[in-house]
Amino acid sequence: MKVGVFYPPLNYYGGATAVTVCTVNALADKGYEVLLYVENEVCNKEIAEMMGDPLNSKVRILVVPTIFKPRWLLDLYQNGFRSLFLKYKCDLLIDIFTNFLYPWTDVVYIHYPGPYLKPKSGYDIINYPITLLSRALKDSRKRLIIANSYFTAHAIKKTLNMDAVVVYPPVDPAFFAKENEAVTKRENLAVSVGRINFDKRLETLPYIAHLTKSDANFAIVGFVHDKTAYELIVSEARRFHLENRFTILTDLTKKNVVSILRKAKVYLHPPVMEHFGISIAEAMAAGCIPIVYDCGGVNEFVPAEYRYHDLEDAAKKVDKAIESWSVKKSRKMVEIAQKFTTKAFSNEFSKVFSEFVESSSHPLTLYDFYKPTTSYLFE
Repeated sequence: MKVGVFYPPLNYYGGATAVTVCTVNALADKGYEVLLYVENEVCNKEIAEMMGDPLNSKVRILVVPTIFKPRWLLDLYQNGFRSLFLKYKCDLLIDIFTNFLYPWTDVVYIHYPGPYLKPKSGYDIINYPITLLSRALKDSRKRLIIANSYFTAHAIKKTLNMDAVVVYPPVDPAFFAKENEAVTKRENLAVSVGRINFDKRLETLPYIAHLTKSDANFAIVGFVHDKTAYELIVSEARRFHLENRFTILTDLTKKNVVSILRKAKVYLHPPVMEHFGISIAEAMAAGCIPIVYDCGGVNEFVPAEYRYHDLEDAAKKVDKAIESWSVKKSRKMVEIAQKFTTKAFSNEFSKVFSEFVESSSHPLTLYDFYKPTTSYLFE
């Protein structure tokens, strides 16, 4: 069977990219013929450095440059045509990118069911017709919907009235602090890792640092996706006179990120609702105590005592975590993160995918989506 995997921005490294790499490798290991759709040339050496594992040599790469920039107003339509193009070239289509149920998609991994929420912007309004079309053309054939957390699965149920199976995203083995490693040598350091853009609200972190009573240092680690967002963070750090305590480190290798996390006592996540939060799980694997916003998928694995409700509460929890950090607590975080290993992801994905393939009477053709909706796989 030829399986197409749709994930155009493979060179933007993050949680969804890790899911993609583990997915295609798991499929190739099981003997499937895998065709991966991307929009730029793939550097396997770079993928190995950033993601921990290279792509399986058996995976075929289909490079098709994008026409419109990501998140452009017609992006949902563009992705529809691109994924339909991939569907013509394979027997079964897996979409890990769009968070959308195109009628011709067989398997979709949903990180966030955003396209199905009520229109709130010009982007949503212009793309809403294809959302309605997708709902109208749902087929009777079984399809597999995978969610990155139970929080996301509940959102899918609420917005689509469809059930999803949960397969947590994978954490690179390089992050996991082993018991015989020097986990005791920690600095009074709070680190945040993420894309530097306005979506991540990293500009709130200088204010949290300003409110802390300890002399802890703070660092943001990430790729600069928005220069204006980066400049605002720098401006906020200066406004609160944090020049000697606040650092922004950009474009680091995975090895350097891991090294920094293993020096830190605390991982401080900005106040955003994460449907899962892969960077949080990675930091816990490295032995950091996470201080995160009390909302979303993080509630499924971050203990309640480390979840904050506002910026003032975040500062208090950072102070307490720095003061009370211990090897025992650090190893507890590593233990919690064990449920997110790449092996756990590969095993669980392979299991649910095999069950789906075995239970499907025939591959979805380009004409099947005209059938009326009568049933779903996980009802």
